[in-house]
Amino acid sequence: MDIVELEILFSKYNIIELDSINIVLEYVHNNNKDIIIDVLNKVKSTKEKACYEEFEVPVKPYNYSLLNILDKNSELSDKEIKFIHSLVDDASFFLTSIQNFAYAYEQEIEDFDICDYPIQEMHKLEYALYNEIENRNAKVYVK
Repeated sequence: MDIVELEILFSKYNIIELDSINIVLEYVHNNNKDIIIDVLNKVKSTKEKACYEEFEVPVKPYNYSLLNILDKNSELSDKEIKFIHSLVDDASFFLTSIQNFAYAYEQEIEDFDICDYPIQEMHKLEYALYNEIENRNAKVYVK
């Protein structure tokens, strides 16, 4: 996706949802990750300025999770949802590798705790996005 498409995509999310996407990006190992983060931060900054001007404070609900970004699926184009899925898939793959080597990490890293990583949420998010893509592809269009 180019920069304009990324801006359009990220503008569909609110500040809290952009924070969640930022969490996903922490575990992504994409060549264009820095560009994606820059665009996300630009959109987030614009939204934060708008909140500041309106004297609004975004508050994350106590039961909020990464899965809440799925609420915007209906607003995303096929290309956008596939892009988000590719990011989540990359992050999920990386987190799986951490999970696979958790015992070794625990032996080598003093304060390592596997619970500090959103492994299960990322897997659920990946599965839900995959299902969304499959459901969109399965639609039959009748003229």
